[in-house]
Amino acid sequence: MSPIPAPTAETQSAQPKPRQVVVSWDDWRDFKHASKVATGPALSKRQTDRAARVRQCIDWYIDKPGATLPERPPVKAWQGDARADTTEPTTIPRQVRITGRTWAEFDAAARAADTTRSAVIQQFIAWFLHRKGESLPDRPTRELWAGDVPARDADEHDFKFAAEAMGMTPDDAVKAFKEWFLHRPAAPAPLRRPPVNAWAAAAARAAEGDPQEAE
Repeated sequence: MSPIPAPTAETQSAQPKPRQVVVSWDDWRDFKHASKVATGPALSKRQTDRAARVRQCIDWYIDKPGATLPERPPVKAWQGDARADTTEPTTIPRQVRITGRTWAEFDAAARAADTTRSAVIQQFIAWFLHRKGESLPDRPTRELWAGDVPARDADEHDFKFAAEAMGMTPDDAVKAFKEWFLHRPAAPAPLRRPPVNAWAAAAARAAEGDPQEAE
């Protein structure tokens, strides 16, 4: 397996935006240790990350195909480590990197259930930690909220940035393709495609800031 290349300014800028969620310091600290126990010591920090479990919960809540909830660790398997944690308590919101589309869908689903995104995440964490009396949040059916999330044509969005990477507008690119396809005398031969790394990061950044995907 090839090593993962070091992140560049371009790839870092294409990462999902950090979203703020309100979770108590005690629960956030305990959540860290419970997550480590759930995956075991052999896995990387990324695989024991709290954010990964929050994202998994969100995917389950908005009923993404194939999404499942993370497995909970035994109730007492992590409490000793949590008690020994001397991390200074903080009251700032926690940050989790989530794509704009998922964040918007999560908001629509939470609103349909008459709650908030932070409240859903808080309830999920309490369930994960076996807090007494806590259960999973009820999921609203997709029909109740899907119409509240504006659709965006992903192909049209990406095509715009692919054309710009070649110094063209989308209309220019379509016209050039038609001329090439119809064997017109002035057509490029053949019409060249840009490398995917020439436009993918810019398209991802724009998708993140798309008003249709805003908070």
